Amino acid sequence: MDNININESNVDELTDKTKSMSNDINNFISENDNLTEEQKNTLNSIKNFTDNMTNILGEARIIIENINAKAKENIVDQNYDNIAVADLCREAYERPKMLSPLNLAFIGDGVYELLVRQMLLKKGSMPQGKLHNKSTHLVCAKAQSQAFSVIEDELTEDELAIFKRGRNSASAGVPRNSDPIEYRRATGIETLFGYLYLTKQNDRMVELFNIIMNNANIE
Repeated sequence: MDNININESNVDELTDKTKSMSNDINNFISENDNLTEEQKNTLNSIKNFTDNMTNILGEARIIIENINAKAKENIVDQNYDNIAVADLCREAYERPKMLSPLNLAFIGDGVYELLVRQMLLKKGSMPQGKLHNKSTHLVCAKAQSQAFSVIEDELTEDELAIFKRGRNSASAGVPRNSDPIEYRRATGIETLFGYLYLTKQNDRMVELFNIIMNNANIE
């Protein structure tokens, strides 16, 4: 999937820069009363250019989203059109180590959140909003990063290697406004749980999850 995906974040970054440039020109004109008419016209021409670029980039963003969505549809159609759900499950269990770390993290993210939700329901009935807030608190990157600190000494050599594969694979895709160390460690935890789930090591998965939750701040 990664080799066909056009990076939308690059377009977003360029859009932010053109918007910022346009705002800077506006501020400069308003803060400098001694500009000549020729200077103002030149600056306004530059501002119009950046505004046009912002609009073009916005249209490009929509086109890229459509291309990526179509590419995903094509991959599903080509690979899974004639495969039963049972076949998909069996195929994954037989070769989990052949999946990329981020593919393992993809399934691990869902497994980890499901474990959190089940754990919260066992604590008794509560409003949906409260359930959502507690769940979000426990599955965020910061919480999952702290989870690794809790179980690090409990992991086998193989489990630690799986965690490191996931952590290192996230190095190039850290979202803006995220702590890189926390995000990578969280991806490593998701990769580990995805691996344990796909290799049917459910008892071990629950054992590690319980260790994490016993040390988590759950009010």
